[in-house]
Amino acid sequence: MSLLRLTAALCLLGVTLLVGWWWSPYSPVAFDRPAAVLASGDAEGALAGYRALAAAPITRRDEALWQAALIAEIELSRVDEATALLQDCVLLGGPLAADAAARLARLAVEPLAAAEHWMTAAELEPGHAESGRWLLNAGEAAMTVGDLPMAEAALFAAAEREESAVLAWLLLGRAALESDPATAHVRYDAALTAGAEGVTATLARSGREAAATLMEDGMILADVLDAE
Repeated sequence: MSLLRLTAALCLLGVTLLVGWWWSPYSPVAFDRPAAVLASGDAEGALAGYRALAAAPITRRDEALWQAALIAEIELSRVDEATALLQDCVLLGGPLAADAAARLARLAVEPLAAAEHWMTAAELEPGHAESGRWLLNAGEAAMTVGDLPMAEAALFAAAEREESAVLAWLLLGRAALESDPATAHVRYDAALTAGAEGVTATLARSGREAAATLMEDGMILADVLDAE
């Protein structure tokens, strides 16, 4: 009789452990549960579910933070909360860290903060398909606030990537056009060499002509000043 009781107790314990594991963050369906809650229309419940997963010692914590941030931003319009979750995702350094940094850049109000986040995204995952675009965005945002060193750092990095080289050289040309037309001329030439075509080729040639005109005007002005 005692053996039967022991066997029954062990069976009950096994079932309890199995059920507990199935409903734990380690379950293969752990991420399906908050997704189902969201599909039912309960965004708050889904957010809580993903937050619970993010707090658990599991390998997919970054995914939980990412999903929670998307819900906070898109479903609940709580941008501050989404920003905090994305920052945690970046600090965690998982597979979604670069994407989280890029999303932080899109949410940033200040151009300089956006530029820093775009740079972080590109640095975290240089091989990402969007890395060139992120560097271009960083350069443009930095130029908006007049931070030329940051803009050039981002754009020169983008110029090293085939998919973003043309636009990077165009932006670099624009950045130097007024202050250093000779350098701008070289950069617009580089855009053409990198494969500018169509609209980008037209922009490169126009920029090069503008730079040449400014260089010529500068030489004329120098001659006038020397004559005086």
